Amino acid sequence: MPEPTLYERYLELKKQGVHQRDAVARLGVSEGELVAAFPETQYLGGNCADFLTELEVLGEVKSAVRNVAALSEKTGIYRNLELSPMMGTAINLGGLDLRLFMRHWKHIFAVRNGEARAFHFYDAAGKAIQKVHLTEAAAIPVWERLCAAYRTDAAPVFETPPEAAPYENVELTDDALAAYREEWKGLKNVHHFRIVLSQFGIDRLQGLEYAPEGDAQKLKCEAVEFIFRQCAARGMTLLVFVNNSGIVQIQTGQVHHVDRADGWLTVSDFAEEKFNFFLDDTKLAELWFVRRPGSNGIVHSIEAYDDRRNLVLQLFGRPADAEAESEAWRALIAAVRQTYGL
Repeated sequence: MPEPTLYERYLELKKQGVHQRDAVARLGVSEGELVAAFPETQYLGGNCADFLTELEVLGEVKSAVRNVAALSEKTGIYRNLELSPMMGTAINLGGLDLRLFMRHWKHIFAVRNGEARAFHFYDAAGKAIQKVHLTEAAAIPVWERLCAAYRTDAAPVFETPPEAAPYENVELTDDALAAYREEWKGLKNVHHFRIVLSQFGIDRLQGLEYAPEGDAQKLKCEAVEFIFRQCAARGMTLLVFVNNSGIVQIQTGQVHHVDRADGWLTVSDFAEEKFNFFLDDTKLAELWFVRRPGSNGIVHSIEAYDDRRNLVLQLFGRPADAEAESEAWRALIAAVRQTYGL
């Protein structure tokens, strides 16, 4: 009797109620490898930059971006896209607002599941970067045209990801620590923080540990739910950043419906904001309050990390280029620090 195919093994797990993300781990393959094995999947090659420029004509799509802890689903139009070999942006405040790290985008798949159609993007190891789901039947001919234009008979080749090097703590000398804190205080743009980190050879979490007095504080992870519920109760605007190695998806809008479902923190705001958010906060290893200088004054934010020291979620009270944070946001942050500070 022949060995079952990867797809057949997946179907057996699916019958048992195992979700696709969990099935990948149990099957010992990447998500990209599994999706490539689906009978209705078409491989569209690796020219992701050109392909992304085609997506605006699909009209409204649902963009799904996830990492080990969080899933952000935002419906909008893939417009205002600007790409360079390394970076990309689709700046649409309140809409489909994206920052792209193009060196990680390697594979495109057209995926069909019954009447549903989507394009999936994966990195070299088959890890999902973004999934773009059609929301309008009128876009199906465009989907089919793109499939025909980009389809290739070549089989996708996925790389085995290198084992993550064990974390090594970097001890800064007194002089280096003083210099680092001066660089922190002299920041003009929060996006320059990563440049400062690289100058001192430290990762983002260690950068918070070395922050100037009062500019970073470790928090209990339960603070995330408190923030979402308080924003909903007060009608506050919240910026929700969800990222993985290839993309950051940014939601800007009010929070309306916060709940718990199957252990996950959920925000079900499609009707008001075309946005849904899901957080498995048991996967959060560390949560931090951060205060840094920005282009228009001091910026207060919340940052969440997984157990591999990866940034998985950021929360802000205003866009980086806005005039000033609201007093309501600063008051909420003060309450969070007092109640959940460690």
